[in-house]
Amino acid sequence: MIAADRQNLINKPEFQAWAAWQKGHANLFLIGADGGPEGADFRPWKGDWGHISPLMPLPKADWPPGVKNATYGNWYAYRWGQTAQRSGAYGVMLSDFSDSQPAWPSYQIGFNSADHRALPGQAWPNHSG
Repeated sequence: MIAADRQNLINKPEFQAWAAWQKGHANLFLIGADGGPEGADFRPWKGDWGHISPLMPLPKADWPPGVKNATYGNWYAYRWGQTAQRSGAYGVMLSDFSDSQPAWPSYQIGFNSADHRALPGQAWPNHSG
């Protein structure tokens, strides 16, 4: 069923727009402790989780209207809010499509050197990639 769903989705303009946005923001994806793409199990087929932490600061061009110093979480909530408003939905079930981190909080999974914030008492690991 998933494979059939994928075939039905990949050619839709909405999916193509999402894929283009993700590809254009791949520099924000989480990376593993070894510097490779997060999702080591995806690496053999040159895959990647494509996960961006909700805490990741976004480039100013992507900030939602009225939001200063926006994070991916701000943008994501804004976009799904637009979807809900346009569709009349009052709830959206996103599961792994949304969180992609079912077992750990955002500050424990992956890393990206574009995110220069450190939590109190913590320092980000050195990363040259």
